[in-house]
Amino acid sequence: MSLGPDPVSSIYDSRLRGNTLKLLDRKNLINRPNIVLRSSFYTLTKWNIPERSHSELKTIFGKTLFTKFETADSYFSHEEKFEKIKFNAESLDELLQGGIDLGCITEFYGQSGSGKTQLCLQLALNCQLPRQLGGLEGKAIYISTDKAFPIKRLAQMEKAMKTEPKINFLDNIFIFEFNTGKNFEHFVENDLKMILSVNQGCIKLIVIDSIAGIYRTETNYIERAKEMGKIFRELQKAADKHNIAIVATNHVTADPNKLNNSEIPAIGNFWSTLLTTRIRVNKTEQIKQIKVNDQEESLKIRTMKVDFSPRLPPKTANFIVSSNGVQDFRDDMLSNK
Repeated sequence: MSLGPDPVSSIYDSRLRGNTLKLLDRKNLINRPNIVLRSSFYTLTKWNIPERSHSELKTIFGKTLFTKFETADSYFSHEEKFEKIKFNAESLDELLQGGIDLGCITEFYGQSGSGKTQLCLQLALNCQLPRQLGGLEGKAIYISTDKAFPIKRLAQMEKAMKTEPKINFLDNIFIFEFNTGKNFEHFVENDLKMILSVNQGCIKLIVIDSIAGIYRTETNYIERAKEMGKIFRELQKAADKHNIAIVATNHVTADPNKLNNSEIPAIGNFWSTLLTTRIRVNKTEQIKQIKVNDQEESLKIRTMKVDFSPRLPPKTANFIVSSNGVQDFRDDMLSNK
């Protein structure tokens, strides 16, 4: 019994270009529509199939089967769906069950100085590491909105990154600075698409530091919600299509419904509906003398707590930010003095 139109005739009757057909034939995919259908756009790009052919390719092969459903067993064959960006700090990677998810929007929120930017800088460096060192061999886009990008701090953290052969980490981070929603919107709808196209499969992280810096001055909350919804739907599409982690930082504001000086994330409830995962970052008053590079540093213990996530329990982990960057906190790091 036939399951649909002959894939060979459908492919060759289509508008797909000759190079694409040669690639499909070389990989023995012409008569295997189920493999093409369950391959993500990211995988098709890795196979060097041009982006302009992805949608038509899916449509054509979809017509060769009665169903496009995928079994749970075959889902596990998409290794890229389970990749994460690690902090390479044991406590944090354990808390996040491997790191920050690709294809999702994650928020770090907390008071000024709690370590949100430090976490983002560390991710921008770590995503570039070789896979044998827990990295993804990728690049990062860093959007700074509150102040000038902390380039000196990034350079300081880069010196602590030890790789062989040595990686020029700073050359793989694209920096943009915006302070209005309109400029940010133009970037997402125009420049970002070009950057992702030129760097197909290479961009692994987009940082927005911070989301409050873009939208907090807008007083028309209805229009602000429309703008945010539109832009972050585009970002989510990009994250899905190119297998990218999107990380945004956010400030805190007083909770108007409580009188005990409690704090909540800024930008309102609508913003929280656009997130996949929300994480609280705090700086405690505990100060420890830590040995870093054979020198002693007075560092505050910081905490990371999962507020909500589709896969993570609401747990807390401790970490420190030293001159080297984000690190795990262990007792054996304490100075003996």
